Amino acid sequence: MKFSEQTEKGVSAIRPILEREIWVDNVKVIACVLVVLGHFFQSMVKASIISDNSLYQWFIQTIYYFHVPLFFICSGYLYRRGSKSHWANVLNKLIVLGVPYFTFSFATWALKTTFSGQVNTEIGGLRDVLFFHPTSPYWFLYTLFFVFLITPRFKNFKIYIVVFFASVIAKLAAPKLGIDIYAVNSVLENEVWFVGGMLLNMCDPITKLQTNAKKVTGGGVHTISTVYSLKHRCVQI
Repeated sequence: MKFSEQTEKGVSAIRPILEREIWVDNVKVIACVLVVLGHFFQSMVKASIISDNSLYQWFIQTIYYFHVPLFFICSGYLYRRGSKSHWANVLNKLIVLGVPYFTFSFATWALKTTFSGQVNTEIGGLRDVLFFHPTSPYWFLYTLFFVFLITPRFKNFKIYIVVFFASVIAKLAAPKLGIDIYAVNSVLENEVWFVGGMLLNMCDPITKLQTNAKKVTGGGVHTISTVYSLKHRCVQI
């Protein structure tokens, strides 16, 4: 009996770590759809298939306010849940992010170089594309790796607050610093969203909302069943 209880406690302890959070997947799907739509309409405008009108400008500006930040927020949120050491995680991300980044960046460079006369935008040399000025949309993988590289996990909530406000200042200061290094600028621009995701995970408002919703629903069902039971008894009397 004791062994069974201990096993049950052990399973319940690790379940929160292993469970997928569906809302994170849903947010990433929405962000993916917006990224695809954004690049699709941009390519249509560059090819002069559709006009660069006010509706197009409004749509592009609107989705760019939040679709990329959503990816960084989700990445930071999930990163905060991890258990690997910092450098073990960096090595893992070098493979997980590096393989698709180098594969698709090389494929894009090869195709645009081969068909240079038929593309909307020209591309630079291979070394420049892979290491210094990543092509869209693979810049996200490039930037995310450097964000993982410089951002450790913290145990203290106050440290997260300090790092978050420091990243806000860095984002505001980035355009004025005049640093001509893509990796530095892209990290300064997006670190705030990543740290924000980590902070969100530490506060865990989603789980609290779900727990409260379950309590309210359960309490409501219990109240209704009690009222119905009392009403039924009164009718019998």
